[in-house]
Amino acid sequence: MSFFSEQELQYIQRKQKELEDGLFMIKALAENGQMEEANEEAVGLALASEKLMVQIRNMIAYSGHPNAREMLNEMILKSVPVSIKYTPEGWFMMNMPALMPNRKRGLSAWLSLPLPGALHG
Repeated sequence: MSFFSEQELQYIQRKQKELEDGLFMIKALAENGQMEEANEEAVGLALASEKLMVQIRNMIAYSGHPNAREMLNEMILKSVPVSIKYTPEGWFMMNMPALMPNRKRGLSAWLSLPLPGALHG
């Protein structure tokens, strides 16, 4: 039994191919010394990969899989690098480089989910 439609899987394959093509283009531009163009292509590649990641997360969330929520939470724990330390000035600093969700939906869960692993790790 598949939780994903053939259309969704084909979409991912097309986007994966686009990412591979973008990476090839960045390499070619950089090798030819066209660093400005390579950088612009890299920005586009980053945006495309972020969009694909969001699409795949949505597929998991709406898949109907009984453990979808737990699977997404585990993925977030593994993929959001949280850094907790004190600055030289004595300030407590927490760095969590990730996009924040809409404040009306799930903000507290988004903030609290990666913290236990960072505090104990």
